[in-house]
Amino acid sequence: MGIGDDMMWRAEAYHEYKRTGKKQRPYRQAKGVPQGFAKPVWHNTPWLDFNYGEPFETHPNNNKRWYHNKTPYKPKTAPVQFKDSEEMWFTLNYKKLQPYILINPDAKNSIFADNKKYFRWQAVIDGLQDYKLVRALPNQLFIKNAKGQTNYPGLLNIQCLTIRETMILIKYAHMVVTTEGAVHHIAGNLDVPCVVLYGSHQSPQRTGYEGQINITRKTHCNPDGLGCHVPKGPCTYCEQAMDSIEPEEVVKLVKENYNGKIQK
Repeated sequence: MGIGDDMMWRAEAYHEYKRTGKKQRPYRQAKGVPQGFAKPVWHNTPWLDFNYGEPFETHPNNNKRWYHNKTPYKPKTAPVQFKDSEEMWFTLNYKKLQPYILINPDAKNSIFADNKKYFRWQAVIDGLQDYKLVRALPNQLFIKNAKGQTNYPGLLNIQCLTIRETMILIKYAHMVVTTEGAVHHIAGNLDVPCVVLYGSHQSPQRTGYEGQINITRKTHCNPDGLGCHVPKGPCTYCEQAMDSIEPEEVVKLVKENYNGKIQK
């Protein structure tokens, strides 16, 4: 499971806890063993008990994620709490940057992210120079983004050593702009306005959150709008769909939906 999947499971576990009153722990029925480790996005989550909680399946539909059966799915949301030390890290170092827009040009170093990468970020950044733009820069081994590009003029890099640091930068952003993935799931749970570049590989009908602004495309691999039907691996149609997203389209949506005071 990726970080986005972990966020979805976390929210599913929250609603199961609200329904039953029992704390939950991640469990893989197919393996017959509990996942007894706390991933960073699950830290500081009071409805989880990794030792004595009720086993709660992480891949409930055919031993896969909830939305992989090509039918609509609405991700749930759950409260996100931060430790005092995490809040202090932001306050001491980055509160002075507010208001800012968090731009996420990065994708994880995985074949599963190849069809969701966007290669026109610099033009988007150039079109948003009236705003303060920051980037939660992940570990270099994680990055497999715009043809290896790691520096973008006009975008302030903030080195994040953990996903928790990225999460709190998202919490205090006035808006997030990202491709579909972990960052849009985090923004959805934190109720932060978000422009999401979907293309055609994934669909907001399966991973979208209420209130987010989604840029989608229908292609030969995604005729019903529910996501790419091509088996695992590179998809030319998905790549073309992402390339068809004009930077001006992204910039226009940001300007129309940004509700914070512009300040550089």
